[in-house]
Amino acid sequence: MSADLEGVKLDSVDIIPAPLRSESQIISRVPPELLTAIFLYCAGHDFDSEESAKAHPFHDMTGARGRPSWISVTQVSQKWRQVSVGYPHLWRMIPNDLSTQWIEAHFEHSNSVPLIIEVNLKCEKWTAGDRLLRLLLTNTYRLQELYLVDRFASDQPIVPTLCKFVDPAPLLQTLIINGYEPDEYLPSQLFGGFTPSLRRLQLSDNLGLDSSSSFLRELREFHYGFASSIDSVIKVLKEMPKLEILDLTGVSDDWDGEDDIIISDMVQLPCLSEFIFKPLRLEDLYYFLAHSQFSPTTRLDILLALAYGSYVPRDNCWPQALDLVARHYLQPTRKSRGPFQDIFLHISPYSAAFIGWTSLQPAEPVIDTQGPWYTSLYEPSSDRPPHVPFSFHYPGDSQDAWGTFYVDMELMCFLFDVAHVRNAWLDVDTCCKRDLVELQPYVLKAAQSTSWIPTLRLLRSVQLLKLTWKAVRGVLRALVSVGLDLPGVPAGQPPEGRIGILCPNLHTLIIMEAKLSRKKSIFPDLLELVKRRHDCGAGIPELVLQGCKVGEKELRMLGRYTKVSRWGNGTGDGYFVLFLRTYP
Repeated sequence: MSADLEGVKLDSVDIIPAPLRSESQIISRVPPELLTAIFLYCAGHDFDSEESAKAHPFHDMTGARGRPSWISVTQVSQKWRQVSVGYPHLWRMIPNDLSTQWIEAHFEHSNSVPLIIEVNLKCEKWTAGDRLLRLLLTNTYRLQELYLVDRFASDQPIVPTLCKFVDPAPLLQTLIINGYEPDEYLPSQLFGGFTPSLRRLQLSDNLGLDSSSSFLRELREFHYGFASSIDSVIKVLKEMPKLEILDLTGVSDDWDGEDDIIISDMVQLPCLSEFIFKPLRLEDLYYFLAHSQFSPTTRLDILLALAYGSYVPRDNCWPQALDLVARHYLQPTRKSRGPFQDIFLHISPYSAAFIGWTSLQPAEPVIDTQGPWYTSLYEPSSDRPPHVPFSFHYPGDSQDAWGTFYVDMELMCFLFDVAHVRNAWLDVDTCCKRDLVELQPYVLKAAQSTSWIPTLRLLRSVQLLKLTWKAVRGVLRALVSVGLDLPGVPAGQPPEGRIGILCPNLHTLIIMEAKLSRKKSIFPDLLELVKRRHDCGAGIPELVLQGCKVGEKELRMLGRYTKVSRWGNGTGDGYFVLFLRTYP
C-alpha cells in the first residue's frame, strides 16, 4: 500500500481503510525496536559488505516523483508512521535525487544525528535561491559523509561553491568530490581547516590538492587523479603518514620527455595496505616507484592506462620499472626465494597481465561445494581480482606485441624469481574473436613451443599447471620437446636429477575447454606428453579436463599413464573456472 505524500505532513495522515482495522491492530503490536530494524533494512542502510556500502551508498533510495523508495513501508499504520518519524537515524541518509520537500523533511526528522548526504551543487534545486544550500551550510557540523557529485559533465567550476563551506566539520569522515569542472585546486581552508575526523578523501581528476591543506594528516584512504607533477603528488603524500589505501588513477606527470624529471623528495608510507596505480605513461610508473617506499605486504594493483592503440616502449625504462616493482616484493627477508607461490600469466591480442599471490596473502577461492576442490566461480583475470597482493596489467599494440608479450612474461618471471612457485595458470585469450584472419599469427604464436620454453624453465617447482585452450598446444609441445630424450640419462632416474625436464615436479595438469576428440585437436600432443613422462619416470599423476570435448576412447588411452578426471561436459553445462590451489 502506498500514498503520495508530496507536500503533506508526515504525522497527520490516517491511511488505514476500515476493512483493515482488525489487521492493523495486530500489526500495531510489532515492537518499535523491530520496526526500526525493518525500516533501516528497507531504506537500504544495511549493506552486504563494506565495499558495497562504499561503492553505492545511495543505491535505489529514491522512488517516483522524488520520494524515498522506502516510504511505503512506514504507511502500514499510524503507529508505524509515528515510529518512523520519531527515529532520526532513518532520515540521516539524504540522496540528491529526492525532491526539495523530501530533502527538507530529512533534515528536519534526522534531528541532530550525523548526516550522510549526496549533493549535486550544479543541480537547479541546489542553486535556485540557495534555499537548500543554506540548509546544508547551516548543518555542516552534522556532516559525517559528504558526496559532492556532478552527473551531467558540466564545465561550471565547483570551487567557488566549495569556498562557502567555511564552518568546521568536526564529524566529517568521508569527503568525495566527483565533478567535471576545469582544473582547479581544493580550497586549503575548506571547512575552516577543521576536519579532525576525516579519514577518506576522493577527488575528481580535475581537482588538485596542495600539500599545505590542513586535513591530510589523519587520512587513511586517498583517491587522486589530478594531472600534476609526480613531485607535487609525492609532496602531498608526505603529509599522510597514516595512509592505508592509495588510489592514483589517472595521475600523470607533465614531463615532455625532453628534460630529466627532478624529484626532490622520497615518500614513506609504512601503513599502506593497498596501492592502486593507473599511470598514463611508463615514465610515471618508474619515477613514482623510484621515490616511494611502502611495506612488502602492500597489495599492489598497477594498470598502464595508455591511449588506445599505444604500446609500452621496450626501452631501458621498461625493465627498470619492472625491476622496481620486483624489488618491492624481494625484501632482504626473502633473499632465499621469490615472493609468489601462485601466479597467473595472461596474454590477449591487445594486453597482458601478471598476477601473483604471496605466502603472506594466499589466494582465497570460493569453493563450489558441488564440484572438486579446484573448481570455483572466481575469475582472476578480472580488472581487480580479490585477495591478490600483486596485479599488473598493460596494453599492447596488436601484432607488434604478440611476440614481445612472451619475452615480457619471461622477464617478469625472472625478476620475480618464480623458482618456488607451486601453482601456475597460463592463459591465452582471443577476446572472443576466434575466427578473424588477422588473429591467425597470434594463435600460431601461442601454439609454438619456443614461446613457452623460456618461462617454463623458470617454473622449476610448479606442482599444479593450469592451461586455457589457446595456451594448451604450445605448452604441451614445450613440455614434450625439452629433456625427454637426453642422451646418457637413465630412464629410471628421479625427476629432480633430470635437469632437462621442464616442470619436473608437476603433479596436476589442468586443461580447460580444449578439443580432444576431433581433427586438429590437442590429443596427440597430450597423449605423447603423459606417455613419455610416464616412461621416463617423471609421470604426471593427475590430469584434469574441464569443459573439454573428449571421447571415451581418448579417456581410456590417457588413463593408461595418468589418473584422468573430468569436470563439465564441454558444452557449457556445469562449467566452472578452475582456480589455483596451494598445496600444503
